[in-house]
Amino acid sequence: RASRNYSIKSKDNTQEDLNQDYSNQRNLQRFRYLDSNNVRHICMPGEVLHVSNITKNTTEDDLGKFFGGKNIEKIQFFKKTSKPMALVKCVSKEAAVELLMNRDCKIVDGRKIRISFSRLGVREE
Repeated sequence: RASRNYSIKSKDNTQEDLNQDYSNQRNLQRFRYLDSNNVRHICMPGEVLHVSNITKNTTEDDLGKFFGGKNIEKIQFFKKTSKPMALVKCVSKEAAVELLMNRDCKIVDGRKIRISFSRLGVREE
């Protein structure tokens, strides 16, 4: 298994470390428990984001405003689940990465929402 927990130094060694070593700080990692079922939800970055921990009263307009609107193509809510969740299709993979980095763990309708990449696609109706 490859490790990604090393520091990278600049070629001339004049700058400080460009990356930090987080290998001993498991409390900062989202998927920190080795036996957790959450590990199966890790997937490659894509155009579709999975948004969870939203309220039942959160609307498509609320999420559109929260994400800024211009980088969003479509929002689809899960209808047959007890926990409200949504899929958000972005205009590009780069836009999805930027939204995930800037919006994950922010407050929407009084709740800290969680955002991750999704294997599922948004259905065309």
